[in-house]
Amino acid sequence: MIYHFYLTYHRIKHMRYLFKSGAYEVRNSPLDRIAFLAARAIGCLKGVCESAQPVGVGLGLMVTADEILKAADVEPIFTPFIGNALKSILPDSASRLENKLINSNIKQITSNNLEIKANELLLDRFKELNLKGDFTSEEVSELKKLILENLDQLKTDNKDLKNKISDLLDKKDK
Repeated sequence: MIYHFYLTYHRIKHMRYLFKSGAYEVRNSPLDRIAFLAARAIGCLKGVCESAQPVGVGLGLMVTADEILKAADVEPIFTPFIGNALKSILPDSASRLENKLINSNIKQITSNNLEIKANELLLDRFKELNLKGDFTSEEVSELKKLILENLDQLKTDNKDLKNKISDLLDKKDK
């Protein structure tokens, strides 16, 4: 492993030398700036990929060793350390996802509440039209039934969304 760190250090040092020396500079071409940037990007990718492989192999060996230890009923050594390192990095992204879910549920509740108000206004308007004689009582009762079913569905959806928000907040507090 120390050998890989030594090699990585010298690869990075050599890449830096190549970038500063102008070895990737392309001249006498109408696209010289684009070619120069592409050559630098490819050189950088090559150096990063060469350095990343030993790190991946090292992590793979550590996780494999821990799995062997688990099979032998011995406490793992590396995975708790790696897990704690990842946990210190990832909670923000997990909480952002929960916040997005909470915000989307709140938006849905707001939208449902607006639709509930619109349906209630529509119901009042149909009652007025029934009084004027524009609709028959059967038509008004059928429309009332449809609007009330929609209102009940929206209220049920709001309850479900409130429960989801509550569950997400409880999970976030843990």
